[in-house]
Amino acid sequence: MAANDNASSWYRAENDNELHAEALGFAEALRNRQFFERRERAEAALYLYAGSRRVSLSGGSGSWDDWDDPPYFNLIQTAVDFFTSMMVRNRIRPYFLTERGDADLQKRAKGMQRAVEGMMRELGLWDELGMLRCQDGHLFEAGGVKYACDFQNSRIVASRVRPWEVFVPEREARLGSPRQLVHAQQVERSVLAGMFDPDDDELQALIADAPSEDLDPREVVRGDRSDMVLTYENFHLPSTRVDLSDPKVFGLDDNGEPTDEDPGHDGRRVLLIRPGLLAVQPWPYDYFPIAWYKPRRDPIGYWSRSVPETLAGAQLELMEIAQKIQAIMRRHAVPHLLIWENAKINTQQITNDHAAIIKTRVPPSQAAYYMVPQSVPAELFQRESQIIAWAEKQLGVSEMSLAGVKPPSIEHAPGMEHLSEMEAIRHTAAYHALERAHLEDGRIIVDMLSELAKRNTDMEVVFGESRELERLKWKDINLERDEFHLKIWPTNYFAQSPTAKFRQVKEMVQAGLFSPTPEARTALRALDYPDVESLTGDPVAEEEAIEKCLALAIEGAPDERWIPTPYMDLALAKQKAQERINRLEADGQNPDAIDRVQRFWELADELEKQAAPPAAAPPAAGGLSPTQLAAPAAA
Repeated sequence: MAANDNASSWYRAENDNELHAEALGFAEALRNRQFFERRERAEAALYLYAGSRRVSLSGGSGSWDDWDDPPYFNLIQTAVDFFTSMMVRNRIRPYFLTERGDADLQKRAKGMQRAVEGMMRELGLWDELGMLRCQDGHLFEAGGVKYACDFQNSRIVASRVRPWEVFVPEREARLGSPRQLVHAQQVERSVLAGMFDPDDDELQALIADAPSEDLDPREVVRGDRSDMVLTYENFHLPSTRVDLSDPKVFGLDDNGEPTDEDPGHDGRRVLLIRPGLLAVQPWPYDYFPIAWYKPRRDPIGYWSRSVPETLAGAQLELMEIAQKIQAIMRRHAVPHLLIWENAKINTQQITNDHAAIIKTRVPPSQAAYYMVPQSVPAELFQRESQIIAWAEKQLGVSEMSLAGVKPPSIEHAPGMEHLSEMEAIRHTAAYHALERAHLEDGRIIVDMLSELAKRNTDMEVVFGESRELERLKWKDINLERDEFHLKIWPTNYFAQSPTAKFRQVKEMVQAGLFSPTPEARTALRALDYPDVESLTGDPVAEEEAIEKCLALAIEGAPDERWIPTPYMDLALAKQKAQERINRLEADGQNPDAIDRVQRFWELADELEKQAAPPAAAPPAAGGLSPTQLAAPAAA
């Protein structure tokens, strides 16, 4: 028991030598217990998905002669591809919301929002990396993206994680929330060396002396000359609450320089190789730097249940039935011609010619008999269909989803949409799992950017669309954790096709479900469809310009930067200004800021009155207008 306790408290080591020995022993003990069994399951899952040994977890593939015959219907591959496509079709966006925040907080929250979205786009979370994470989540125990701060290059690095190379203590993980985690992976030697200061001779020599090794001898690919080094990265979450605004908890002083002062918590991150330690840092966060996608969480433990694990029995049964059908057809499904010897038929005359005269000494009905045996029992084909139907029910999908077959009784779009929505209810847990993964993405990216900014106070972030790019210092837009809430936009509010989405938004506008802003602007915002802008211009720019002027007025910018112009929608400008005045007064904001917004409203009102057409003059006595009185009398 004592040895186990010591091994599990590696993060309490008092010196580097003890820390390296304890952390390495803890990591290798977990790997030896978990790696090989979990890798076998992953290899089996990949085999069932590919249907042959075309590719393996090592990245290599055998020759054509080594491949197995793939099944003619791969249920697992169909299901994994369907779930991956269904999930990644939505671009999930984390949102930074303030609780009745003032204009400054709202502006900074918007800056963080756009910066994080730009980082997610740059890291590939809305592209290939996000697709691979989603695919891994359905194919293996989980799909993960791991984040790390590259302090040398002042950037965030995101990489795909192989779940069978991540280990957590079994007892801690029973409820799904372990406090320790180990990631064992192979890193190319030159890449590992580039992660550290090239002038640190001690670390560079340590990396150069590390042996080339693999997690598993079967990972060695014939003819491969890659120089891979096995690394372990151990994490321990802090046992107490940590004040992230204090640089000491990150092991830094007030100037952002590393310090040996006690961080005040037991959270640790240790990167090591067999020869020694590479990095030791305090880890103040209450999460691991891996955003997992686990669509089917196991009731006990840390991991998820994969599609191959769910359907392995059905797929193997289908493969066995297919082999039986093939063997029966090859042996029995061959027509035979039976000829009576006494008929004295010349068999050479039985050819593929269109017509021939064949002589026989007995009646033709007795001379020959064409035997066509029943090739395969119908029960085998019925069994196939039955297994596929059971698998569809177990997954909660329909033939319409898996095979793209429209139900025969459904002919109209609303009915198809209703069926899709009913099917999506079964996958609510998977939707929520992907939303949580993107929520973790946003949370980790914000903390990583803040940590980079602690070491480089002038660090800038670039964000924006093609119409405008902004470059701001992160410290100028960064909000403290208690100043915002990080939420996500649900994935299934609207249909996916532009036509169905437009019809839904139109119906909502007609029903009055949107806010009282002009319906066209609200509808276009809800559509979020880029082709609308090419057809209608940019109708939401007016509202954005007004919001920007109001924000500048509240900040106290020079008058010429925020005064209204005749090119604005002046009625909308007055409405927005009135709303902002009421909000500022309710929040007890600076009276000077309220006065500037009131001035904005007055200037907009003056411009609106100037642009209004002159009022018609009242009619003169007798009911005739001055124009009618001045007109010549009719002849």
